[in-house]
Amino acid sequence: MTSRAERSDAAAKSVHFGTGLSEIGQRVLFTHHLDVAASRASHGVRGGSASSRIKPRSKMADIRRGLIIVNTGPGKGKTTAAMGTALRAVGQGMKVLMLQFLKGSWHYGELDAVQAFGDKFVMKQMGRGFVKVGTEKPDPEDVRMVEEAWSEADRAIQSGQWDLVILDEINYAISYGMLDPAKVLESLKKKPEMVHVILTGRNAHPTIVEAADTVTEMRQVKHAYEKGVMAQRGIEY
Repeated sequence: MTSRAERSDAAAKSVHFGTGLSEIGQRVLFTHHLDVAASRASHGVRGGSASSRIKPRSKMADIRRGLIIVNTGPGKGKTTAAMGTALRAVGQGMKVLMLQFLKGSWHYGELDAVQAFGDKFVMKQMGRGFVKVGTEKPDPEDVRMVEEAWSEADRAIQSGQWDLVILDEINYAISYGMLDPAKVLESLKKKPEMVHVILTGRNAHPTIVEAADTVTEMRQVKHAYEKGVMAQRGIEY
């Protein structure tokens, strides 16, 4: 009875290559076949050469369309990730609009940074920087400002003027009962085909998650705040 290593070696040696590949290409292909052969040998699969057992992968369709992306969860980095995507988009010649639904009282570093991009990357603070949550009903003024922010966001998405629209903290506005998720969902469904939209904030509404193409949930493992380290310039704002 042969050992796993012997079966793997025998299977690997049964692989043959044509002369059309360079030496490096042959090595890469041989390594791939060796991995496949070893895997199959370890599971007791026999018969035929490794090359005859490998089925070619079906070619994936090259689909290109505007994506709906959700950054949610209790961990840090939801807005930061959206801004990273925005920077990449601007670098590719795209136009980006970022509307911050609740921010407004603090001056964040990114507000100054985006000015270097002119009209290629526009960022607007649409709130007062804080809202009452919990058992208290949201302040009517905050609700009014969220509704105004949404009106501008909807117009921006449907206009097609922007390649990427970031709705920062909109998930909070929805979860606090300040904005009807049905309105947001309707706008996302009828947006121009190549417009990308990113929605950030904790507690993303289930209907938004369902409609999204990509959803990332940030999970907090540790946070400096737990050690008494306060928010620092350039890191949190």
